[in-house]
Amino acid sequence: MGHNLWQLAIDPMFGGDLFVTDRGTDQVRAIDPASLQQIRTIDVGDDPWGIDVDDSVVVVCCEDSHDVYFIDHYSWDVISLDLAPDADPRDVSIASGWVTVEQKLLMGTAYISGGQTSTGSPLYVVDIYSHQLLEVVTNVPGTNANVVTVEAQWPPPSAVDDLPGAVSLNVSAAPNPFNPRTTISFRLDEPAETRLVIFDVAGRMVRKIEAGTLGVGPNSIEWDGKGHTGQQLASGIYLVMVQAGEMLKGTKVVLVQ
Repeated sequence: MGHNLWQLAIDPMFGGDLFVTDRGTDQVRAIDPASLQQIRTIDVGDDPWGIDVDDSVVVVCCEDSHDVYFIDHYSWDVISLDLAPDADPRDVSIASGWVTVEQKLLMGTAYISGGQTSTGSPLYVVDIYSHQLLEVVTNVPGTNANVVTVEAQWPPPSAVDDLPGAVSLNVSAAPNPFNPRTTISFRLDEPAETRLVIFDVAGRMVRKIEAGTLGVGPNSIEWDGKGHTGQQLASGIYLVMVQAGEMLKGTKVVLVQ
């Protein structure tokens, strides 16, 4: 299976396929982790090095073509992001998960080590859903960075008081993955005007469900997997946010058609 395999990645939360970069063929190889049989190959840029995956998105660093590739794990569509002409992307680590800070959504972000460039060894920060370069950090120590790793963006216990509703709401979804509907469960410490707001992976709001004033204790809101016009939404990852008064907390769900 290839002759210059370099790095592999698998999502530990959702399982799924195993992905391996092949520098000899300029491909990513998708492998069934149970049978270890190759499922398919995906063409990417010249000399793919680092790779990471967050369920529906695979991110690949291609050193010699100075670009980053995004592979959709559901459709197998491939999108490239060109970096600077002297960029030297070597490794990638995705900060997966969603949190809310001051009621702002933070979604998946990939951090890419820059290797050796004319300005040192920068760190590239990209949005894995919009496929946009967010920032280039140029003051990273060292001159030839090869490996990068980041912690997932879930709030540490010491920061929980900074997140609206982080303790009180305790949001969960079942079943998850789901088809055709899932129940979002949460707990209120006091009565509150409550709504469920659903976003897709690009951060677009696709549905808002007004639940009215709910009482103290366990509560739930059902979502049927449909958008605001009643259309059935596509398979994929969605962020469901419960807003109860001033409290806001979300969880990730997977719709499977």
